[in-house]
Amino acid sequence: MFMCAISRPNRAHKFDGRLGMWRCSVPGVTKRKSKNRAAGVPIDVDVNVDAAFFEKMMREDVIPACITKMSWAEKITIQMDNARPHAGKGNLDRLNEYGATLTPKVEFVLQPANSPDTNINDLCFFNSLASAVSKRVTRTKDDLAKVVGEMYDKWHTAERLDKYFWKRK
Repeated sequence: MFMCAISRPNRAHKFDGRLGMWRCSVPGVTKRKSKNRAAGVPIDVDVNVDAAFFEKMMREDVIPACITKMSWAEKITIQMDNARPHAGKGNLDRLNEYGATLTPKVEFVLQPANSPDTNINDLCFFNSLASAVSKRVTRTKDDLAKVVGEMYDKWHTAERLDKYFWKRK
């Protein structure tokens, strides 16, 4: 699983709209040898995203990327779907409290219920990325993560992202 953050491109600030794509994983080591690798080799272990992991990724990855790449903004609004890890266990409130202390301010909002048409990732971004990735052969999860990263960097240009946002209107 990956966490992705995109925004509408802003040519005036030379911002291409790509904030980042992060693999939902934790560092680990192989426990025993296999035909693919020896025992004790560092690897990324995929995890199920729960509320604590989601909040950690937002604080350590997404928010810093937003502030770095959109420092010119007066306020940054991050829209999330209504999945339990996003809003569950007080995440939304804690993230909004944290975002209010930052410069620029970062606000978290949930997309309206039963309104997937407000989520640009679901509308077209993931589908086009999946289409591009499916044309490449991957044998391991690490290969897949590498290809997803490459396609994210190469496939979604500022022009393509801008077109997605215009389609939404």
